[in-house]
Amino acid sequence: MPEIKQSEKGINLRIQEAKEDIAAAINMAQLPPGVLLMILNEFATQVQAQNAMAITQERKAYEEGVRKMAKRYTRINWQNKPNTATPISAENLNKMDKGIKDCDDAIGDLALLSTNNKTDLVAAINELKKVINTLNNNLADKIGTQKYYKGYVVLTQMELDNILNNPITTFNAQDNILYEMLVFIDVVGLTLPAGANHIIGMHYGDGLYGYQIAISYTGAIKQRNCYNGVWTTWVDK
Repeated sequence: MPEIKQSEKGINLRIQEAKEDIAAAINMAQLPPGVLLMILNEFATQVQAQNAMAITQERKAYEEGVRKMAKRYTRINWQNKPNTATPISAENLNKMDKGIKDCDDAIGDLALLSTNNKTDLVAAINELKKVINTLNNNLADKIGTQKYYKGYVVLTQMELDNILNNPITTFNAQDNILYEMLVFIDVVGLTLPAGANHIIGMHYGDGLYGYQIAISYTGAIKQRNCYNGVWTTWVDK
């Protein structure tokens, strides 16, 4: 009898179910907004720490795999006469010949490297590694860190507008930024729904242009754009 393969949930369905479970847990807890914000911030910190650990483990596994691939040549370990275990034969010479060619192919033409050092492969790789680390650090400064992540509890439309309408000022940031906010709205009737709202946005051009996406704890999504310093109204997505 053929094996029946069980249906698997897609990533989008699992994300939606996770949101619904979190929303249900928040509603059931009936905790004050400030306490909920503390809990959600703690979750965000834990997720960031887990992501950092996963990246470290993946990098370690990748580098170990590269090291294993790099050592693909096994020595013949030539022996002197009268030992006959390593004859000067076509088989052994071709093995050496192939090993030399494999190394040459793997190294390639150092002159084609986009690095300052073009004569030493290890030095060139280390140079590229420094560049990659610098890029990673720059990205870490702009995405998912305390510098561009804040939480608020608001009670009026004026408070909400002051927080959202000028992100450059809100985050005390430079011209071009990516940012996230967790905004808990403790009243109804504002431009965003009551409850927890996850705000994701980008701003550039002296703060005159950008966009914001608001994801409610229910999973509802709204979006608006900023053009020449003027925000459009929130639109359901």
